[in-house]
Amino acid sequence: MTEGGGTGRMSDSLVINFLRIRNLRGTKGDLVSSTLKVEFAEKVLGESPKMECSPDAEAEYNFQVKLPCSVDDVQFLDEICYKPVLCTVTEVLPKEKKQKDEKTVPLGQVSFDLLPMVRGATRHSCTLQINAIPGSPLESLPADSPKPELDVLLTIDQPLIGEALQQETNLVGVTVESLYSPPDSFSPSGPQGGYVAATAMPYAPDRDLPLVFINGNAKATPDKEPPSRRRRWYLPGSAQGQAVYMPDQEIGADAVEDEDGDLRSPEEREFRHAAESEKPRVTWNTTKNCFVGQDGLKVIQDRIARTRVWPVEIFRLNQGTGGRGKKMGGKQQLTVRAQSRLLHSASTESLAALSDKSVEEDGSIGFHGVAYVNASPLLYPGVTRIRGAYRVYPYIESEYCEKTKRKSGLGEEAGRIAVNYMYRASATPTGKKGDKAADKKAAGAPADKAATGAAAAAAADKKPQASKVQISESEDIPANPEGQQYLEHKSYVMIEICLDKPLVPKRTPEEMAKRVAEYIPARPMYPKRTNSAEKALSDYHQQVAEISGRVLEEFRSLFADSIRGGQLPLTPDGIESMRQELMYSLNSSGKYFAFKEQLKYAVIKVVREKYMKTTGFQDQAEMQLFLRDLFVYLVDQLQVGMRKAISLQDRVPVPAPVTDSDQLLHFAREAEVNENLGLAQQLYQERIARDRLKPQHWYDYGVFSLSTGDVGKAEECFREAVALEQTHLNALMMLGIVTALQERHQEAQTYLEAATAHMPDSLVAWTLLLLYYDSIGNDIGAEMSLLEANRINTAEAVAKHRAEKEEAAAALQAESGVSQLHLIQEEKTADLLGASADQPSQTQQPQAEASATGAGAGAPASALGNEQLQHSDNKLSKTSQASKSQVNARKQTPSVKGIILELLRELKFAVLATDKIYAITPTHSLLV
Repeated sequence: MTEGGGTGRMSDSLVINFLRIRNLRGTKGDLVSSTLKVEFAEKVLGESPKMECSPDAEAEYNFQVKLPCSVDDVQFLDEICYKPVLCTVTEVLPKEKKQKDEKTVPLGQVSFDLLPMVRGATRHSCTLQINAIPGSPLESLPADSPKPELDVLLTIDQPLIGEALQQETNLVGVTVESLYSPPDSFSPSGPQGGYVAATAMPYAPDRDLPLVFINGNAKATPDKEPPSRRRRWYLPGSAQGQAVYMPDQEIGADAVEDEDGDLRSPEEREFRHAAESEKPRVTWNTTKNCFVGQDGLKVIQDRIARTRVWPVEIFRLNQGTGGRGKKMGGKQQLTVRAQSRLLHSASTESLAALSDKSVEEDGSIGFHGVAYVNASPLLYPGVTRIRGAYRVYPYIESEYCEKTKRKSGLGEEAGRIAVNYMYRASATPTGKKGDKAADKKAAGAPADKAATGAAAAAAADKKPQASKVQISESEDIPANPEGQQYLEHKSYVMIEICLDKPLVPKRTPEEMAKRVAEYIPARPMYPKRTNSAEKALSDYHQQVAEISGRVLEEFRSLFADSIRGGQLPLTPDGIESMRQELMYSLNSSGKYFAFKEQLKYAVIKVVREKYMKTTGFQDQAEMQLFLRDLFVYLVDQLQVGMRKAISLQDRVPVPAPVTDSDQLLHFAREAEVNENLGLAQQLYQERIARDRLKPQHWYDYGVFSLSTGDVGKAEECFREAVALEQTHLNALMMLGIVTALQERHQEAQTYLEAATAHMPDSLVAWTLLLLYYDSIGNDIGAEMSLLEANRINTAEAVAKHRAEKEEAAAALQAESGVSQLHLIQEEKTADLLGASADQPSQTQQPQAEASATGAGAGAPASALGNEQLQHSDNKLSKTSQASKSQVNARKQTPSVKGIILELLRELKFAVLATDKIYAITPTHSLLV
C-alpha cells in the first residue's frame, strides 16, 4: 500500500520501521529469541535487541532505523534505485555451560528496495517472506507450513523527490536475461569462467556509468534444470539464498510477435524454440535500475536518434583473471561503493588520462561479443518498454565504432569492474564486521589501478583504449575468432529496457482534439441565441395564424345553416350584423379573453426583442408615442400573418425533390467520369445547399476540388467538414495532405496524428502518417508508423482468414447435414421398397381368410390399403415413443405412409398432401 505526497523540500532521513514478525521457528523448540540486523549499501544501519518469538503468535518488533538522504547527492538517489535494504534474522541461542558468549544462528534474510519513495510516496507498507539462509532451520520446514513473514513500513516526512524534479527525471531499468545457443565451451561441463554482460548508462553529456552484470551462470537444458524467471538484484551485497532475488518480481514472457528484437520470423521462431528447450544457456536474470536526470535523458534521446542502437557487450572472464583479481585485494581493491562514487563524480576529461595503463595487469577477456539493441522504439510516443531476442555479433572495433559512434567498447574496463565485484562477493559473503575498517580505508585511499580502470570506462567516447580485439591484417585469420562462434551458433540474448515515464509522451485523443481546435474551431450545429427579433416575430405570426383559424371555425359553426344554404348576406348591414353576433358569441363563451391572453405573450416578445424595451416609461407622452408605433407595427404584421394563414388562391404544392443526396453524389461522380466538370461541381454544390450541416457533403466536394487542382477550395471544404465534426477521419487525413503540399508541416503533422489518435486501427491513417514522416526525414516516426501499419494489416489478414475458415467450416457442416439427410432418405426409400416387395406374402393370408368368411372376394383394393395404412400408423405412434434401436427393429414391416411420416417427424416438419410431400419452413416451402 502506497500513499503519494505532494511537493515539498527534501527530507532529512527515511525511516524504516520493522513492525512485526510471524511464523518464525528456530533450532530448539518453538520459542525463538531473535534479532534483526539491517544493512544498506554495505553499511549496517542498526541491530535490534533480542525479541522472543513464537510460531503461534506475532512478535511486535517496532524496530526503527533511519537512512540519511540528500537531494543533491545524485549517486545516493541512484543507489537506492538498485541496492536492496537487507534485513538478517538471527537466532540467539541460550548460553551453555562454560560458554562465554551467546551462540547465534542466522535464520533468514529479507531484501526489498526503496523505489516507492523515489517515485514520490511518503508512506509505503509491505509484508515480506523471510528467505531461509542455506543451512538454517527454515530450510527444513514442511512445504505446507506457513512461511515466516516480516511487516515493514517506510515513512518520510516529505516526498523524497519533489514534483518538479519528478518531471525532469526518470527511472531506467536494464535487464539482461539469458544468452541462448551459446558456444559449445559455455556449457556447464566445459571450462568455467565469469560470464559478464556490460553496457553504459549516460548520466551527463561527458559522463557514462558502466553497468556490469556479473554472475552469469551456465545452465543445462531445461529438462535437466528448469529455468527460473525471478529477477536478481544487481548488487545483492551479503544476501544469500533466495534473498538475492527481488521479492515478487518475475521476468514476463511476451509473445514473439509483440517483441522488439531481431528473431521474429517463423523460421527463427522454430530455431528459438529448439535453442531454448534443447540447448544449454547462460542466465543472468539481473535488473539494474538507474536514476537518470534531465541531462542524461537528453543524451539518451540524442544517441538513439543518431545511432538507433544501444550496445550490450558479452564476454567471459578467463580462469586466470579471478586469481589475479584476488591478488589485487590487499592494497589495490576498492569497495564497490567507493568505486561507484568515483565513477559518478569523475568527469571524462579527468579520467581519460588515467586509462592508458595496459589491461594485461588485470587479466583478459574471451569470447567478446556485442548485441546491438535497436532502441529506436523508445522514441515512439508513449513507449516505456522494449524487450526481445537480439543477435550476438563478434566484437570488432571498427564495426562497433561505426554503429555506435563511440571511440571504443567497455570490454576490458567492464572486466576489471567484474573482477572487483566478484572479489568483494567472495571476500565478504556474509557481511562481517571486519569489512567496515577495510571499507573506510579503501574509501579514503587514492585512486589505484583497479579504480582507475573502472572509472576510465566513462571516457570511452572521448579517448581510445587499448583492446585485444582488433581487425586482423591477414585475410586468412578472421578478426576475433572466439567471437565468431556467436555467429556460427546463432547466439542471441534476451534484453529488456524499461522506463518509468516515456521519453516522448503520447498525446491523448482529447489533447489532439484541442490542438486541432486551435486551427479549426468547432462549429455548433445550432445557433446559440434562439430568442431573437426574428424568432419573436415568427412566433407572433404563428399565434395570429392559430387564432385566425379558431375564429374561422367559430364563424363556420355559428353560421353553418346559412353557409350550407348559400344564404350569407353580402350587404354591409348584413356583414356587420354577423360580426356583432360573432363577437357576442366569443365574449359570452370566454374565447375572446383566451385569444387575448394567447396573443399577449407574443406581443411581449416583440416588444423585448424588436424594440429592446424592458424598462418603464418616464412620462405619459412617451408611453403614448411608443404604443402608437407599436400598434401600427403589430397591425401591419397582423396583416402579414393573416395573408400567410388565409389565402384566397389555391396554393400550388411544392413538389418533393426527385433526387436525394446519394443520387446527387452518384450523378456528380458520373459527370466527373464523363469529364463534365461543370455539371459535377453544380451537383456537389446542390448537395451542400440542401444540407450545409453534413460534413460528408463538404468532404466529397473537397475531394472533387482537389482532383481538379483547386487546392484552396479543397482546403476550405475540408476545414468546413472538420469544423462540423472534429473527429471526421477522412477530412483530417485529406487536410493533412493539403497542408503538407503547402509545406505547413506542423499543421499537417497535427491533423495526421489526430487521425491516428481518433482511429488507432485505421491502416490508411498510419500509412499516410508513414509517408509524411518519410517525406520530412523523420526516420523514427516513419519506423513507428510502419510497425503500426504492419500490425494492423496482419491483424486484418488474420481476422479475414479466420472468418473464411469459419465460413468454410459452416458450409462444410451444412453440406454434411444435407448429405446425412439424403442418406436417411435413401435408407427410408430402401426400406420402403423392401416392404413393398414383402407385402404380397404378408397380406396373402388375410386375403384368404376374408375369402373364406365371405367378406367378399371382390372387395375393393382401396379398402384393404386403408386398413393397412391405419395399422401402420398405429405402429408408428408407438415407434415415436421408443428408442432408436426399437425403431430399427420395427422397420421390418413399415407402410408407405408410416415411413414418410416418420421421416418428416425427424425433420420436425410434417405436412402430407395428396400425392406430393412438402417440407414447410417458417419462411418458405421446399419440395422434398
